[in-house]
Amino acid sequence: MESKHTEGLWKVFGEKSNINITAKFLNGTDPYRMPIAYMQTEENCNDSMANAQLMAAAPELLEACEAVMQMYEDDSMFRHPRNCDAILKMEEAIAKVKGK
Repeated sequence: MESKHTEGLWKVFGEKSNINITAKFLNGTDPYRMPIAYMQTEENCNDSMANAQLMAAAPELLEACEAVMQMYEDDSMFRHPRNCDAILKMEEAIAKVKGK
């Protein structure tokens, strides 16, 4: 199943109580920022920026997980019993992102 998220480099803009997450991509030859999410929180909410940064990193984290899974599937040297829990967690996370 293909990912259906907005492609592009996701970035965080704003401050603690007014945060925007956007995706940058090319529309023809012009760079364009597409809104992904807007977070409005209380001024004293200390984890808002960390949450926004985690959301903005999601496409890159998915890509990294998929790359590791591809290496795991292609090369038997990665198939070590010690790694099974980590691989299962990665498979579950990828499935969750893709709505499986």
